[in-house]
Amino acid sequence: MTPTTRTETTADGITVWTVWPNVDRPETSGIQVADTPAGRALAVRLETAIRHGAVHSDAEVKVDRDGKTYVSATCNVIGRRLNADLARLGY
Repeated sequence: MTPTTRTETTADGITVWTVWPNVDRPETSGIQVADTPAGRALAVRLETAIRHGAVHSDAEVKVDRDGKTYVSATCNVIGRRLNADLARLGY
């Protein structure tokens, strides 16, 4: 299962959301970076890594208590060390 992304720019910065296909609750995590030239470049790298399936592992569809499906996955990057984590993953 390979996710896509949705990017949102606000006064607080740029948030890259992971969007999973074929589930009731498709957005399960977002990572925010600064709206600066370096932050924008980092957001593009993050989007690419997410779409290539490198950011999340152990993804599985689960059902919440209301009967809605969502994806539970391990995220292999952390916001404060995003640049290093993406480099480690080859992005």
